Amino acid sequence: MDKFEKIADQIVKVISENSRFLILSHIYPEGDCIGSLLAFERLLRAMGKECNAVNAHPLPERYRFLPGSSLILKKPQADFIPDITVILDTPILARADPDGTFIIPGAVIVNIDHHFSNENFGTYNYIDDKASSAGVLVFRFYKRLGVVLDIDAATQIYSAVVTDTGRFRFSNTDSEALSVCAQLVENGVDPEYIATNLYYQNDFGTEKALGYALSS
Repeated sequence: MDKFEKIADQIVKVISENSRFLILSHIYPEGDCIGSLLAFERLLRAMGKECNAVNAHPLPERYRFLPGSSLILKKPQADFIPDITVILDTPILARADPDGTFIIPGAVIVNIDHHFSNENFGTYNYIDDKASSAGVLVFRFYKRLGVVLDIDAATQIYSAVVTDTGRFRFSNTDSEALSVCAQLVENGVDPEYIATNLYYQNDFGTEKALGYALSS
């Protein structure tokens, strides 16, 4: 059994044996951060768990099309006391909890990330710096836990992978990333819809700036 199998089994056990989860991802959120956060929350809810999905910073407009994006909180609910804290796509703990107010003292932390610079701050650290994205890692847990990927989860994970691979142009675009996305398309993901929302929809501020530039 390799190190990823061993730690993954430990995390599966932790998930199975607990009920309330705080899920965090890094500040200044982008597609992989948001997509993996949403998909992991959906995974846990499909298993009947209670969740707070939290990001301290507001979501950029381009990601608001993602299913469930409106449910992301700026801070945990006041009366929510998690059994487990899951932190995704975040190499440094302070980037998930910038004011030090989200994570309770003595928290059991599951740290899932693909950055080689990850500081292994978790109780359980699933760090694969060869993976293209956190989205791919979340996909692995869907498979390991036997949870069916519905169209919303598939859209969230596809968006995570496509953004962190630079639309499949970056050197981290490996066979796993392409295989995962192929399976998601087979599950009903619409690549055109996602690409249009991520890359070809200008928000009002962008349109205004573009209009000014063209008229000057």
